[in-house]
Amino acid sequence: MGRRHGHGVLDYPLGMGETVTERYLLDEALGDGPVGTSWRGRARGVSGFTRAVIVVRLHRALAASDPFVSTLMAQAMALMEGPHPNVEGVHDLVRVGEEAYLVLDPIDGPSLREWVEAHQAGSQPAPWVQLFAIAVEVLKGLHALHGRARPLAHGGIDATSIRLDRSGVPILTRFGVAAACEAGGFGAEALRVRAPEGAGRPSADVFAMGLLLYTILAGCSDTALLPDELRARLMVGKPVDLKLIRPDIPAVVMGAVIRALAADPADRFDSAIAMARSLELILRSMPETTDAAALAKQIEQKVPKQRAQKPRLGLSADATDQLDLTDLQRLSIPDE
Repeated sequence: MGRRHGHGVLDYPLGMGETVTERYLLDEALGDGPVGTSWRGRARGVSGFTRAVIVVRLHRALAASDPFVSTLMAQAMALMEGPHPNVEGVHDLVRVGEEAYLVLDPIDGPSLREWVEAHQAGSQPAPWVQLFAIAVEVLKGLHALHGRARPLAHGGIDATSIRLDRSGVPILTRFGVAAACEAGGFGAEALRVRAPEGAGRPSADVFAMGLLLYTILAGCSDTALLPDELRARLMVGKPVDLKLIRPDIPAVVMGAVIRALAADPADRFDSAIAMARSLELILRSMPETTDAAALAKQIEQKVPKQRAQKPRLGLSADATDQLDLTDLQRLSIPDE
């Protein structure tokens, strides 16, 4: 067990049953990664009530970076002002002494990448109808953030930053991490999705959604896995026709994806909600049901919930799902 400071913050290592700032009780160690250590825990109220949370203790190099923490804190506070069901809930970001802790809503379900790879493992392509239904919900979450007086952009949308809650609700996670890495000067290219005009703006998020859809429809779970020539064409707005890769994809589907990938932002959907509405129109022409209940059933079929196992330290999908630390391995964080 760790030892308690006068502020209630613990020395390394944290132990099960310990508390952080007297407010967050740690129940289960989920894993270590380059951004921090994740714990399943409970937020404890003044009257004694508790609620489930994920507590991420930031890596010391990140916690010591004022630009990183201040940027992440500003993004977290902005998210708390107007939560959205399709955006990961942030409860707190506390900094005491040399330590920093991010407190998040727990999400019970796989990442979009795991869902895609589960289909691939069964020698099946990820179904475009369900994929579009997932994208519609994520785009609605983006619209809520893009439409604020001070627009918030994600900057790093990919198949690992989208989680599929087992209730059938897609949730965009990792909000603010790409911006914080950039502000802190950490090399986190894996986190940023740059459109032809750059990154960190709403138009780039629309491009990122198009890039994500194209990548999955082309049979890959990560854009980095696409052939170099194909990826290069995508980044200049000249994608190869998906019909050459997947004959089952209707022309209208390809048209929507191509529009999102236009090199000139003026030629793309003019907003995330415009893209969402376009995808919804396509879905309405299909006989499949694409509501939350249908998606929840599909998730359980393809990525069934695993039985609880003994907690163990070490990077794993379950351990790092809140910030998706697997992709953060490329962060330029010095070893301690």
